[in-house]
Amino acid sequence: MLSHLTQQRLAPVRHFFRTQDDDDLLGCYAWAQAVSSGLLPILGDFEISLRNALHRSLSHYYSNQQTDSFNWMVPRPNPTPNPVKPYVNAPHAMSAKSNSNVLDVLRKKPNATPDDIVSALTFGFWEQLIKSLDHVTHTKNNHLNLQYEILSRAFPYAPFSQGITFGAQLFQKQVVDLLSRIRDIRNRVGHHDAIWKIPEFTDAGAIGFTPRHPRHTVKAIAEAINKVAWMAGWIDPAIPVYMQKTRHWSALASLLTRQTLATYRLYGGCKSLHLESPGKMRRSKPENAEKIMSRIKQRKLHSYHF
Repeated sequence: MLSHLTQQRLAPVRHFFRTQDDDDLLGCYAWAQAVSSGLLPILGDFEISLRNALHRSLSHYYSNQQTDSFNWMVPRPNPTPNPVKPYVNAPHAMSAKSNSNVLDVLRKKPNATPDDIVSALTFGFWEQLIKSLDHVTHTKNNHLNLQYEILSRAFPYAPFSQGITFGAQLFQKQVVDLLSRIRDIRNRVGHHDAIWKIPEFTDAGAIGFTPRHPRHTVKAIAEAINKVAWMAGWIDPAIPVYMQKTRHWSALASLLTRQTLATYRLYGGCKSLHLESPGKMRRSKPENAEKIMSRIKQRKLHSYHF
């Protein structure tokens, strides 16, 4: 397998984990893949909950509480024919890039419903949308306190420090910064990037310590998924309760231990690969052979850089 992975891809793994041989290198690579796979459903649950909460909130606002799914994001045909500008702003004014994101979906699927469009938009779209809720355009269009209206409906269970409200710039910044940290994790997973470099971040979304050793990575990822669940609870406290009861949550938690990482390293990421086989210890009694193998494995498990 190593011959099919470039040295440029493997070198950061070898350097960070200080691997001892090829099996060790493949084991670390496989462990990172397993952790990435474990992160996907948790990040997916969060992203779907986030976009649906914001879509529902914006739909209620622009439809006067008439529907949970309104076309607040769809640019309208220009009433004055203009080949340069065939569309004018959607009910909810957005940046040129956000409008382009929506139009791209409509070009691929002209009859797309609002729900279809929402499901096709990127994670970054929602981050940008929240960042622009306090833009002067909304005030000019008589959408006063729009940020308060949208965020209070989308995140009704958000925790607040004294004096902070849904309409405060500090709250908007906290939401955007937390989403930026979560998007970074999502992109690392989606692009098969270095998940062992996922940094710690605070409840305010400020970047903290960047892992320098495997033990830091284990801690940082464990803290990150707890923050993802914590923020999902701003939407509905039932969401993190569900997340933490799923098998993929417990499976990921079991990966984030020194013992599991060391086991991956010992077996090169393959369950069928063994350090020693009983056949090589024929002169020993079976029960003694197992004890000897156990001692060898334990010494090796604790020899890995952590």
